[in-house]
Amino acid sequence: ALENMVIAARATGRAAQVELLPLAADPALVARVELTPGAPDRGPLFDAIARRHTNRGAYADAPPSPGLEAALRALVDEPTVSLHWLATPELRARFREQTVSATEAIVHDAEMSADSERWYRHSSEDIARDRDGTTLDATGNGAVTRTFGKALGRPSVDTANEYWLDATRGRQTTGSAFVILSSSRVSSRVDQLRAGRIYQRLHLWATAQGLAMQPLNQLAERQDREESKALEPRFTRVLAELVGEDRRAQMLFRIGYPWDEAFASPRRPLAWVLA
Repeated sequence: ALENMVIAARATGRAAQVELLPLAADPALVARVELTPGAPDRGPLFDAIARRHTNRGAYADAPPSPGLEAALRALVDEPTVSLHWLATPELRARFREQTVSATEAIVHDAEMSADSERWYRHSSEDIARDRDGTTLDATGNGAVTRTFGKALGRPSVDTANEYWLDATRGRQTTGSAFVILSSSRVSSRVDQLRAGRIYQRLHLWATAQGLAMQPLNQLAERQDREESKALEPRFTRVLAELVGEDRRAQMLFRIGYPWDEAFASPRRPLAWVLA
């Protein structure tokens, strides 16, 4: 939302100055944006905002197009954020294997599984009431699965976990490359916000190019779990291998050419979120 606001302001003739975490005593106030008059600059990223959706379907397992890595790196304007490009067959296989393993760990962790399940909206009533979370339409399943899934009612937690695990083993780890955005090892909330803005910028650019992206943060989620519960640092070590001992993975995702268009997820209207 923050990156979208900056891009939209520029498109409508306003310059946006962003201050992250402006009040130390109020961590819920993540940013303050000061708008001043400026020259309108409506670029392709602004036009992509309304079309940007997370595509959880299958992507073409084809090599990345020439110049793709360089184009993404050019959009990373924060010196504290690094982009790690995993496109060789060996690195892609390693990331895929470990992401599947991290997903297995999540679905076998009752607390993490329940926390994820609370964000799933199945019925039209759930969607209309909450206007957030994930839905069956946005999972990347085919038309038959979506149609019968809605008719059969909300799946159990175990059934939903099996669907997610199967998707991770299959279509949701296809694509041209995997990418990790990292910050310094001692991560802060500001680092997270910076990485989040850059991810949104990358996704908007990818949308404008006809590419799809999907976050795959299972490894980072398990790293957080290992730290909070003092567990064996299994996935912490995996991430250190991928980004370096001195870096902290913030956003992990895949990129590629999708076979199908993504459905939009429900979003809350502006009146619900304005204070």
